[in-house]
Amino acid sequence: GVFSRDKGQFDCQWYLPLSELSLIPSDHSESSSKQCPTSETKKVDELKRKLAELNTSLKKDMMAEAQLTVLSPSLPLHLYHHNGKTYMLLMPSDYEKSDWREAILSAKRESKVTPNLTLYHINKLLSKFKQGRQASVRSIVVSQDADLVTGTLLVTVVNAVGLKIPSELYCCIEVDAYGIFFLMAKTKKSQNTMTPVWNEDFDLEVDGAKTLRVICYDHTKGLDDEMIDKGQTLLKREQLKNRQEIEVKMDKITVTLKISFQSSAKTLKRVQSRKKVGVFGVRIGALTKREASDMPNIIKILPLK
Repeated sequence: GVFSRDKGQFDCQWYLPLSELSLIPSDHSESSSKQCPTSETKKVDELKRKLAELNTSLKKDMMAEAQLTVLSPSLPLHLYHHNGKTYMLLMPSDYEKSDWREAILSAKRESKVTPNLTLYHINKLLSKFKQGRQASVRSIVVSQDADLVTGTLLVTVVNAVGLKIPSELYCCIEVDAYGIFFLMAKTKKSQNTMTPVWNEDFDLEVDGAKTLRVICYDHTKGLDDEMIDKGQTLLKREQLKNRQEIEVKMDKITVTLKISFQSSAKTLKRVQSRKKVGVFGVRIGALTKREASDMPNIIKILPLK
């Protein structure tokens, strides 16, 4: 049979009750005329070699993933102790930073008494956490979900509704690559209004994507832009074959997107246009006119400072 962690596949060839089983032959036992199957040495050695190569590749993949997880966070979340000590956590994006702030504030509301912790108790808690820690993000995502999106996402950020006061709103689009999120696009800021409309198109090259996030900011002159709201939507390849209008409902507002998907194979097979429509080497005036925008799209995807 073939068995995995949660399920097994088998074909019953024969069965024998334990009460009728003996390891010593009797006088009326059949003679064992069947020979034991022998395996080909070359084939076994080849399979061993392939397994060794796969294990080496997997180790390299896990090391690269660990380095990416460590290097990608760059946004600081400062934690302040009553004794004056300041600590810092690095976050990969404002989305995680906001989630951590909300989780910390929620935990603080439930924690009324400061526990009397020692180094021994902390080590016990860390050991308990490690036992329940998941393995490689990439391996989990790949094994649990074969519906990952690799290719080009065609995203249109349409509008937003639900604002209570006029704002110069803009949206940032994040898409994950095997569970690790990256900033992929940014709209221009809207006029000071309660009903912002963008209708901006973005072609996003994705690899192993499962979730698209939308983070909305209010542009404040002379100050840090304020995050107004955030939300996300799952990317399902089968549903994105045709262009879909999706409403990303958040706590305060709702942002409307139009999304479709082209696989890598389809993108590579596109016939090259006779008209040169590149980005590099093209005059900025011609590029902005072609894209119907006051700023080239390639500039809009630069990370926020």
